[in-house]
Amino acid sequence: LSSISGIGLVYLTLGKFIDIAAMPIVGYLPFAIIITGYFGKVKYGPIPVGIVAMLAGTALAWATSANMGENVRDAAKLVRWYPPVFPVGNMFRNMAKISPYISTTISTAISIAVGTIQCVESARRAGDFYPTRESMFADGFAFLLGILPVVAEWGQGTIVSGISSAYQSIANQSFTDEIKEGIAGFHYNGLVSFAGGSLLQCIFLTVIMMHMIDRKWLPAVFWSVLAAVFAFFGLINSSAVGVLYRENEDTGWKFTTAFGMLAVLFLLFEFLQRRTGWKSQKLSQ
Repeated sequence: LSSISGIGLVYLTLGKFIDIAAMPIVGYLPFAIIITGYFGKVKYGPIPVGIVAMLAGTALAWATSANMGENVRDAAKLVRWYPPVFPVGNMFRNMAKISPYISTTISTAISIAVGTIQCVESARRAGDFYPTRESMFADGFAFLLGILPVVAEWGQGTIVSGISSAYQSIANQSFTDEIKEGIAGFHYNGLVSFAGGSLLQCIFLTVIMMHMIDRKWLPAVFWSVLAAVFAFFGLINSSAVGVLYRENEDTGWKFTTAFGMLAVLFLLFEFLQRRTGWKSQKLSQ
């Protein structure tokens, strides 16, 4: 199941972690709250873990000017009543046009259905039990959501608009200075930061998450501080080695700040654990 789990991790987590790496000061602390809450079983009072992470991320985004008041005002204009629409007739209007694709569609659907059953059976052999009927229903429901006009038109418009605007303007742009800002819907800076010192970075993140899940806060503090030092000198989260502190050119100081915030959070948890008597979990195997 290693290949299946690898594909699942890439599809489900890599894109989201790239978003976190694009703004580490905003994203690392909520990420730690999610891990400690859902996997470390840390309770944040009567407030759900997701709400705490969302509030922390929102506060950090406003504090670092990642959120802008203008964007909120523009979004507020979209909040209004939209009457429901039932385009039953449109569902069958173009049935004649899909006949060339029926052979491909049916074979692909059968392949996907068989693949879902194989994944469920493989997981069952490994000890993870998932109901086959519900798994296939979720797969089909997600497919139905994907073919909704609002989703399909959004995807088509995103691709067409991106290509057309790039075709008109990319020839007049400075490639090294402004091309990254022209990549819409993908945090290129996060990918670059995540790629810098990726092996060491994965070791740090894995060990920190392991101690978060086990609620071993002092070891988590140690590894967070060590990661902050490595990031400050460009050994991780950067393509250059040196003291990284220049805001417009280097991002190492941002990861240093993010790891430092994690260390402070873990120190707070250690203090509360000693005061309230939290029980530490067994070490992860």
